[in-house]
Amino acid sequence: MSRTEPPRVGALANSWRAFYLVCAVVVVLAIAAFAVALWRQADNALADIQQEDPRLHATSNLAQLPTITPQSSDPAIAIAATALPPAPTQSPVSSTLPDTLRQPLNILLIGVDKRPDDLEGVRSDTLILVRIDPEQHWASMLSIPRDSVVQVPNLGWAKVNAAYSYGFNNAEAIYGAGTDQDAAGGALAAETIEQFLNVKVDYTAQVDFHGFEQLVDTLGGLVIDVPAPLLDGQYPTENYGYQRIYIPAGLQTLNGHMALVYARTRHASSDFDRSKRQQQVLRTLLEQVRDRKLLENAALLPQWVNVLRQNVRTTLPIRDFAFLNGLALLARELHSDRILQLTISPNDVAIDHEDGSDIYWNASDIALLVERWQQGPQP
Repeated sequence: MSRTEPPRVGALANSWRAFYLVCAVVVVLAIAAFAVALWRQADNALADIQQEDPRLHATSNLAQLPTITPQSSDPAIAIAATALPPAPTQSPVSSTLPDTLRQPLNILLIGVDKRPDDLEGVRSDTLILVRIDPEQHWASMLSIPRDSVVQVPNLGWAKVNAAYSYGFNNAEAIYGAGTDQDAAGGALAAETIEQFLNVKVDYTAQVDFHGFEQLVDTLGGLVIDVPAPLLDGQYPTENYGYQRIYIPAGLQTLNGHMALVYARTRHASSDFDRSKRQQQVLRTLLEQVRDRKLLENAALLPQWVNVLRQNVRTTLPIRDFAFLNGLALLARELHSDRILQLTISPNDVAIDHEDGSDIYWNASDIALLVERWQQGPQP
């Protein structure tokens, strides 16, 4: 009697199941390895982007200023201060915020103009003080015109945009040996704003204008509703010349370069209108990142990492994953109606004195505007 061969169907099925299982494990491991590689790349970039704040080691009392609690005699401001909506108790953002994001924080945004040949030196062309209340999900922006004359520590009376340049060029003399120039520029700009507005600047964030252009281009441009045509026959070029630019009114998509032109041009109108356009661009950037769910788009991560690594510096603790994740969650929840836009301008602040382009603002009016900025958008 011949020996009967055992059935092989079950063995083949088990073999294929094992093969599929191995493939699945390999794919999972590959994805995990890719994620770890991206995280390592991102973490290395964050290490370059995050700076130590030179003010932490300085003896200046300015860095110790407490954040003001508004106490105005103006009835309208006093009523508005009590009219803030209560903090949401079941918010997905509030429930996941780290301790470092439980209190309002003030961030000085600095737009830095660095030319390749550096003939005119490094300067801050844009200064916007942002107050964020993570618990109540709002933000306030206050633009400081660059022609504002203020007291700059170690320098004296000067235009406010001179603070960054002076700190950058005298980094070690002001903050000690080994101080990074970018960090020193941001630190002195922060100290200057603290003294000018009598508020504490918790963190600084500075971006080079070339980086802004690249970031906008990675998003595919910004959809901007231009309220009125802009014509500037003397817009500065990289080689210290001038060019004629024209941006028509209406809804349009601006690439990185034109978005920067739209934000920076000042000859077509006033410096105060320019401040409003800069805030409009920032709001649009935030809205498009959120609405397109770009924060969840892993494919953009390598591009963003490279752009940010080269062009952004901040003292925010972005290497703390809980803090970074909390900011990302807040960005997803921060809608345009919860962002207050303010500018130091003659509409809200009296001018005590003008000398050419130099503007000396009324201190009492500045204090009232700062109180309004601290209270955020009203219902």
